[in-house]
Amino acid sequence: MGPRNSVEGRIYSFRSEAECAGLGVVFPDIPSIVLCHRVLVLDWIPQRKGYVKVMTITSKLRPDGEYLPISPTKKKPFPIQLRLQNGPESIVHNMRIINITALRLFSYLKIDSYYEVPLRILREEKDRFGCQLMLCPKHLGSIRHLRSYLKDHEKCQMQRNDEDVVSDGKEF
Repeated sequence: MGPRNSVEGRIYSFRSEAECAGLGVVFPDIPSIVLCHRVLVLDWIPQRKGYVKVMTITSKLRPDGEYLPISPTKKKPFPIQLRLQNGPESIVHNMRIINITALRLFSYLKIDSYYEVPLRILREEKDRFGCQLMLCPKHLGSIRHLRSYLKDHEKCQMQRNDEDVVSDGKEF
């Protein structure tokens, strides 16, 4: 996941428009339904300084979307399940300690859309102990696992689209 102060794989919520105005940040044009949800930061946007790529976290599945469950929501029938921890891992007596946590509601990451937003309009989401919520940095359900899955998923979508274009161009 990178350095411990990295934002990738961490959970945030949106600040209000008034808060953003007070910070001198232009509020982006984002659907209001997205603004009331938590979001997961996937990565920095290299071409836009201070901007991050986020996906929405929701507690309800809709038939028009693609989702991945966040533990403890059941994995089946989904291809992967994301796992959260609260705060960075620590080392105690030469052992790596990961504090596994969960969101209050069964939750899903909506993977069929994303938004590019300034990091300054986001507020860290914390658990009841005041630790920031984030995906585990390694192994199954981690930010690395999610990125790999999304990359493969995108390739499959592109191949399907290419096949559709080819089949539409055939004459019978």
